Formats: sequence, structure tokens, C-alpha cells
Amino acid sequence: MLPRNWIEHHVPNISPEAWTGDVWKLGFELSKTIGIDFKILKLDHGVGIFKVLNNKATLKDLQNELKNKEFKYFYDNFYSLPVINLKQAINWLTKVD
Repeated sequence: MLPRNWIEHHVPNISPEAWTGDVWKLGFELSKTIGIDFKILKLDHGVGIFKVLNNKATLKDLQNELKNKEFKYFYDNFYSLPVINLKQAINWLTKVD
């Protein structure tokens, strides 16, 4: 969910090493979905985790908005993603709501 550069993001895969593709787009959708508490754990290349707060939650569909977006969009909008470190993730996961 956290490509480090455009090569790791590029679809189709051109990376000889790590490849994340454009799964980061799902991160933007989940972060804007009402009824889902979503975080990206800053581990490896980003691990998405979420809590369902409302069983009727429906994924925010940003497919049309994001379909032509590339790594530059991710880079320019990274700040809006809920990225947390391991300590924060443990606190968030063990917190009783």
C-alpha cells in the first residue's frame, strides 16, 4: 500500500524487486468509507488494517476518480492517508471502543 517510487507502483509490473502496484488506491477508498476505521501500518511496503464500525458500511467508490492516477498523485496526497507506526497500531488494535 506504500510504494516508495514510481517503479514499485507501475502497472504492469516493471520492477525487478518489490512491486506494490496501485493497491494504494484502495487505501484512499477505505480511508473515506464511513463505518470503516482504516489504517496503514508502516511496515514492509504498507499493511492495510481496518475495523468495521458499521456492518452496513459500503466502500467509497473512487474508481472513476482514481483510475488514471499514477504515483505522482499518491506522492502528492500521501499525507491524507492514515499511516501509523507499529506502536500506534498496537494501541489502536487493543483499544476497546
